[in-house]
Amino acid sequence: MRKFTAMLSASLVLLANIFMTSCIKNEEPLPPNFLIIFTDDQGYDDLSHHGNLYLETPNIDRLACESVEFSNFHAAPLCAPSRASLLSGRQFLKTGVWGVHRGHDYLNLDETTIAEVLQKNGYATGMMGKWHSGHPDAWQPWNRGFDHAWVAKLYQHGDCLVTYNGMEQHRGGWATDTLTEIAIRFMREHADEPFFCYLPYMAPHGQWRAPEEYIDKYRSKNLSEELSTVNAMIDHIDVNVGRLMEFLDESGLAKNTIVIYTADNGPIDQTHGAPPNTMSEKDWEQRNPSKLRGRKGSVWENGTRVPFFVRWPGKYEASIVDKNAHLIDLFPSILDIAGLAVPTDNKPIDGLSLRSLFEGDTENWEDRLIFGPKDEPYWPGREGRNSVLPSKSVISYENQVLTVRNQEFKLVKYYDAYHLFSIPNDPREEHDVIQENPGVAEMMKKELKQWYEEILASEFSYTHPRFLIGEEHLSETYIYACATVSTTGNVKGGALSTSNWLEKGDAQTVLVEVLKSGSYHFSLEATVVNKEASVSVSIGDSWIEASVGEGNITDLGQVELSEGLYELELRITDASPSKEPVFKEVKGIIVRKVKRL
Repeated sequence: MRKFTAMLSASLVLLANIFMTSCIKNEEPLPPNFLIIFTDDQGYDDLSHHGNLYLETPNIDRLACESVEFSNFHAAPLCAPSRASLLSGRQFLKTGVWGVHRGHDYLNLDETTIAEVLQKNGYATGMMGKWHSGHPDAWQPWNRGFDHAWVAKLYQHGDCLVTYNGMEQHRGGWATDTLTEIAIRFMREHADEPFFCYLPYMAPHGQWRAPEEYIDKYRSKNLSEELSTVNAMIDHIDVNVGRLMEFLDESGLAKNTIVIYTADNGPIDQTHGAPPNTMSEKDWEQRNPSKLRGRKGSVWENGTRVPFFVRWPGKYEASIVDKNAHLIDLFPSILDIAGLAVPTDNKPIDGLSLRSLFEGDTENWEDRLIFGPKDEPYWPGREGRNSVLPSKSVISYENQVLTVRNQEFKLVKYYDAYHLFSIPNDPREEHDVIQENPGVAEMMKKELKQWYEEILASEFSYTHPRFLIGEEHLSETYIYACATVSTTGNVKGGALSTSNWLEKGDAQTVLVEVLKSGSYHFSLEATVVNKEASVSVSIGDSWIEASVGEGNITDLGQVELSEGLYELELRITDASPSKEPVFKEVKGIIVRKVKRL
């Protein structure tokens, strides 16, 4: 009996150990989740947490107080460049992005996004909001590493319209509310696996619009209509940040979810679109209590310094870090935290992992140089934003606007003049100390020139998108028109111009790459004014022509194409004399595969 009892006891202990081992195995923590909240045109001062007396952001303030906050965190001067740096971990000029619109905002297809790396390592990946990293399907987030992507229509703040994985959906409601609801649903549905949730809001980018009750709140403070509306948009973001934090807390996901809050560039003083509603000098002072120099689109501090908070309850202690950091650092930081390495075949990453700073180790952080180019270059003869770059060879270092900074100093190259500022002592950039620090200035000048000349020599700086024809998983290619340059004469490069197609001979050339030989059908989508006109498309040795006719879709015809890189030219070949343009607006060229019988 004793022997049986002993055997029974041993068996029970063994079973208990097996059960406990099984439980421990099942309770192994998942890799951390990531929620990136990325706002649009929200400056460093656009928070009550940063001293704005005319704005109420209690939820973001609470998030900041629970986070590792960086007081010296920077983005690019404009939105598409910042998104390229965040997604790739690389300086945006290396990625094919060098501005906004006109074909300058296409993240090259051979760039690896952070979503692609996480997706390949077991993460559920979702994006909801503003993409702005390329327009045709091949560039869209569902083909760049996101399992689920809801791309919001720019900049439709009310009556939200999104495209989900290529399918248009009318969601309705205010975009900030709707995108938050989608994000919460995505995180809830993937709560049992690691997830990466990228939530790039469109607010407070213009045109400035917000729910009336939010605007009334600031009207009652005797603020102008413009400032009341901008503040209302940020207040609206704050309420939705509160919803996100409440969901994470109540669902139990907060303890294993890293929340990152930041923005794409500094504030702007007028709404987007026409007619512009411009802030008064008083409005601008009320919006920018720190009195930082510059605005969105500039290399001064108010153009690039943005809020940056990282919260991981129980892991990261709330603190303020003053070390220099940039959006290029998010890619390597996220991979480091997730225990993943940068892929061996990845293009060189420019950012550094900030993990040690998140964990409180600021003593061992080595100073570094961070370069900050303006979004678009200057070249001789350039007349403005709508000018077409004739060739990269006309760009030189001498007449660019660039910056380089370390922990102590910031060198600003403003065309042919240099300025040096001690940012910790002079964040408003009011006192040029270049005469007092000639050694520092010369070192920074040398580094900046070497860096920029390497940028110019790189393959993809200041290049135009290469539209792909014949992708295996797509039945058609849409060559978007998004430039507004004059097309008079033969313009080479860029995305197709939307307007100013006036007369016979007007033409534009874009780059295309045919990935698979075959037969393809071409159509032109445009709003026709002169219905007697004819247009042609040439690609390689192939040429097709058709009359534009009555409708807005012109059937151009079918051609056989071989694999390779080509210039595709759209040209007006005939147009009867008219005071009206041939097209009011060109929307794009549709290229469809022709199935063989």
